[in-house]
Amino acid sequence: MPIINDKAHTASKAGMPSNIPDNSAPRKLKPLDVIANEILEGKWGDGEDRKKRLETAGYTYDIVQKAVNRMTQADDLEEIAKKVIRGDFGNGDERKENLEKLGYDFDTIQAKVNELLK
Repeated sequence: MPIINDKAHTASKAGMPSNIPDNSAPRKLKPLDVIANEILEGKWGDGEDRKKRLETAGYTYDIVQKAVNRMTQADDLEEIAKKVIRGDFGNGDERKENLEKLGYDFDTIQAKVNELLK
């Protein structure tokens, strides 16, 4: 007897319709800097509502909030810009990738770098 391992068969055997979407597939999450910017624009609400909405969408609230905090702290912004000038994050595309991995908005940091270099 052949082994059947398809979701439609399993669903119909369990008495469920086979056209139910499979929600177990991983969700595609937006980059951290994009979510942080959306939060700053007010698109995710605030307080507990924001926390619930982020977690429901698959984000880790504390990580997202840290990224938002980083983006809004002027002292931190200047400190990061100085590190960029020193070369701590690399150059060119490497710099952009490294900053964005840490949750920073590249354009904001670069604007501060340009300001400091004037």
